[in-house]
Amino acid sequence: MENQIEKNQIEKNQIKSNVLFGLMQGFIWATYVCFNVFLVFYLKTLHISSSQIGLLLTVGMVAGVISQYVWGYICDRLKGVKKVITICIVGTIVAVWSLPVVQGFHAILAIYIVFMVFQPVIPSLIDTWIIQFSQSTCKNYSKLRGIGSLVFAVMSSFFGILVQKYFYHAMAIGFTVLSMLLFIVVLFSKDITREIHHHQKGNRQEEPASVLFKNIKFIALLLGLTFIFICLLVFAVMSSFFCIFVQ
Repeated sequence: MENQIEKNQIEKNQIKSNVLFGLMQGFIWATYVCFNVFLVFYLKTLHISSSQIGLLLTVGMVAGVISQYVWGYICDRLKGVKKVITICIVGTIVAVWSLPVVQGFHAILAIYIVFMVFQPVIPSLIDTWIIQFSQSTCKNYSKLRGIGSLVFAVMSSFFGILVQKYFYHAMAIGFTVLSMLLFIVVLFSKDITREIHHHQKGNRQEEPASVLFKNIKFIALLLGLTFIFICLLVFAVMSSFFCIFVQ
């Protein structure tokens, strides 16, 4: 009887986790639609040249790549991802509302770099959170990630109408509301890394991170994933200019 009650409780917790992780995926990719998709269109209205926009996106891309390693190190030191995700969410909101306040290309570039230091790592950490949380959520990862793709597609189909009518106000308000919803979901979700760390601590002694860099397979995987991430960001930069070509 006790085993059955415990089994039912585990199933309830797994369902709750799947719902929360599904909401995370939906909200984070919805924020991408609100801001990233229409950013180039907004910059063109500020009479920023295409070459300057290309430079801005490229520098932001580099900042996003480098920041992934920094935030990953911080997560290891904090032994969790929850605090880092909440910090990054707040950082992106501040950057989005700072953009219309500043004037001049260099000031806009600085704000965008700050934005890219915080935003790209959020979906990566959410993916890590989902995969590491439990065997159940790991098996459901494709479904949870599919929620994000579905929300992105649905949001893209109608949010452009709001941007056309209300312009940057729609972008900033939409981004803020969805980011705050993501923030709330993250707060109500259970961090995972501390549990795993505590469980593994009694089984084996921790080794310094420098040991990883002696592993050739790890280095090859790291370089491969970095290359894939850069390719995806380049594609994102190219697709960002599409709204200009279809005007």
